[in-house]
This record gives sequence, C-alpha cells and structure tokens, in this order.
Amino acid sequence: MTTHHTDEQPLPAELQARLDHLGALARNWDSYEAEPISPKAISLARTVLCRSIEALERHGAQNVLPFAIAPVSDGGVQLEWRSHTGFVEIEIGSSGALSALVGRGVPSSRIEEERPNVSVADVATLLVAIV
Repeated sequence: MTTHHTDEQPLPAELQARLDHLGALARNWDSYEAEPISPKAISLARTVLCRSIEALERHGAQNVLPFAIAPVSDGGVQLEWRSHTGFVEIEIGSSGALSALVGRGVPSSRIEEERPNVSVADVATLLVAIV
C-alpha cells in the first residue's frame, strides 16, 4: 500500500506504478543479495518527484518526467533526468540520504560534479538548470 502525502500533487500514474513496483521488490531482487527497497527511500523518492515536477512546471517546463527510476542494491532508489544540456542523477539511500551526480554540457565536453548531502529543494534547482 502506498501512502500519499496530502501536501503534494498526485504523481503521474506511470511514476506511481514504478515506485509501487520498487516497493514490492524482495530481498535478492537482483540475484546478488540486494536489499529490499526501504519504505523511507520510496517515500522520499515520491517527495522528490512531486516537488521536482512542481518546480519544473513553475519554470514553464511541462511534462518533464525522469528518464529512469531504478532500484539500488543497498535498498535505495535512483532517479535520473536527461536533457540536451546535461543530466541529473539522484541517489536516495535506504536511510533517506540524498546525493547527486550532475553533468552539464554536451557529451563530448561534459563537466560532471558529485554532490553529497543534497536536499529536496536542491534537486529541483539542479533540474531547472538543465531543462
């Protein structure tokens, strides 16, 4: 069962379905002893997605959905957005810690930067910069 926060807009159905699928993964889902995805990581992924969609829409970017939503073997979730000017990858640890890998520029001259300990608001700011 998925909990929806009342202060957030509903997620598009395909994103909610993906989070529900990740939340149902059992231990060893990758056949290499991966942990089940933690409820905390699923909840925070939902918050990041909702707030990011809202921020992008405020900046005139409509229907900008993540390129990928993937499980991480330690029980976390990875969210990835791509555009012609860069990418943002967010890793949500099983404990709820957020980190980012940001790439700016075209692939042949892309500059990448790792950012540990980002906030939900930071994610939205990073996304607005590449859209």
